[in-house]
Amino acid sequence: MPLHGYFDYNATTPVCDEAVQALRLAETEFANPSGKYALAKKAKEALALAREQVARMVNSGSDEIAFTSGGTEANNWAIKGVLAAQGAFGRRAEPAHVIVSAIEHASVLEVASYLERIFDCEVTRLKPDAEGKVSASTVAAALKSNTRLVSVMLVNNEVGTLQPVRQIAALLRERGIHFHVDGVQAVGKIHVDVRELGMDTMSFAAHKFYGPKGVGGLFVRRGVRLEPLLHGGGQEGGTRGGTEAVASIAAMGAAAEATQRMLRKWCCGCRDSGRSCAGCWSSAFRASRSTVLRIRMPRRPTHLASASPAFGLRRWRRCWTRCTASRSRWDPLAATTNSLRCRMSCSPWVCPRRRSGARCG
Repeated sequence: MPLHGYFDYNATTPVCDEAVQALRLAETEFANPSGKYALAKKAKEALALAREQVARMVNSGSDEIAFTSGGTEANNWAIKGVLAAQGAFGRRAEPAHVIVSAIEHASVLEVASYLERIFDCEVTRLKPDAEGKVSASTVAAALKSNTRLVSVMLVNNEVGTLQPVRQIAALLRERGIHFHVDGVQAVGKIHVDVRELGMDTMSFAAHKFYGPKGVGGLFVRRGVRLEPLLHGGGQEGGTRGGTEAVASIAAMGAAAEATQRMLRKWCCGCRDSGRSCAGCWSSAFRASRSTVLRIRMPRRPTHLASASPAFGLRRWRRCWTRCTASRSRWDPLAATTNSLRCRMSCSPWVCPRRRSGARCG
């Protein structure tokens, strides 16, 4: 099937050339990285390299990255592991209070329902405002004396809303409450700096940034205690049992490095000012289509994956009309991203009207 009509990059991305090459090289290193013999050393080195590559992408230490089978496992592990380490489970444990946003991925919302059903945890589900955001003040109003954990996603997988994670993290850090962030839709698409944002744990998945499916990871800030979700051998520093998928992890590391280069190339410097730039986000998507996939944007949209009337469908159509009328390159991702609520629908990389300061839509 030709890829020129594929727009659902929030669902998954194709595997980039760098990841494919790493996958093929790692498959020849078949040894178990936990082995003590020489053949296992190369597999262990491949894991170490991938850990460093992923850590650089999110600006963490390599010892703060744990590999998982994907974002779903990472979210389950972060929430259940933190509560278990805090003694929130058991007959004598005080029922814990957990806060999640109502627009989280199912791998967070279903875990919250599980905690309610099995462990009698109290769960508060925060509704977003009209812009799709969950503010720090909303989180503060929901806090209780027995609140143990708060989970808010960094980027929404349906409408692309960027949540005020930094402000929420600062609020919770003062109170000593664990803050988990589902970063699956953000890592590899925008610059993510865990030091700057301040979360305690963050999940990510390789197939969202041009890596293979079935592999991901969890950032765990130094000093944070997590009980293992999967018990077994002493892999991942004794935190996750199971022989590591060396080939897939190596491919994820290569994809992380390639994605980081791409983001540096297309970023306008907004990260230095501490702002989230939707223009950079759409440019990263466009760069991925042109440099990784070598495909061309169609003249008219074939599918609108994540648009809803609440987030500017009319503006999206006007943007297409004006951009095509001015013979500029139309970008549906820039037109539908909620973060572009700066009264203009097109990014400066796309529409000359916006670049010149004129309103577009």
